Amino acid sequence: MCSTITFDLNPDVPQLLVLVYPTDVVNANQLLYDVAYHNFSAFVVRDFDLEQMNFGRLGLLLIKGFANFEELAHYRKVMDEEGRLTLPLEVRPVMISVENFDKLIRQGRSFEDYFRYVDSKAEEEPVTASPGLTDSSDAQVPDDRPETDDAPVDEASGTPGQDESHDTFPQPAEPATDSESSIQSE
Repeated sequence: MCSTITFDLNPDVPQLLVLVYPTDVVNANQLLYDVAYHNFSAFVVRDFDLEQMNFGRLGLLLIKGFANFEELAHYRKVMDEEGRLTLPLEVRPVMISVENFDKLIRQGRSFEDYFRYVDSKAEEEPVTASPGLTDSSDAQVPDDRPETDDAPVDEASGTPGQDESHDTFPQPAEPATDSESSIQSE
C-alpha cells in the first residue's frame, strides 16, 4: 500500500453522509431507527438508502442518495434545524463522496487519511465557501454539533453537561390530512 493517497474533492459527484460511532457505546439499531424516522418525517418525496457496516468496534451508518455536495449540505441543514434527530454525542457525521469512500474501503484506509488530505488541500487552497454552494447565506457547512445556549451545566465544574434527550424515542408525528400532505416540503 502506498503511503500517500489522493482524493477527488469534486462537489458535483454523488455523496454520502457516513455516521461513524463506537459500537460498544452507541446502539446501532436505535441510530438506524432514529435516522429512518427523520428521513420519513422530514423528506416526503425523497428516499434515502441506509446501510450499516461494522469494522471491529467501529460502526458506520451510510446515508445514500445525494447527487452532489449541495444536496448533502441541504440534508445536513435540515437535520440540524429540524430538531427531530439528535445524534448521540459519540456519533461523528462525515460528508464524503461515494468515490472517496470506496477508495478508503478498497485500500484499507481510515477516515483520518481522508481528513489529513482534505486539511492539506485547504492549506494549499483556502476554502472561502462550501463546494457547490453559491448563496453566501449558505456558505457554511453545518458543524457536527449545533451550539445551544441552553445546554445543561455541571454546577461543580461550570462545564457543559450531557443532554440526555438523545436517549428517548421520538414521538410519532400526527397523520397529515389530505390538504396538509400536499403542502409539506420536499
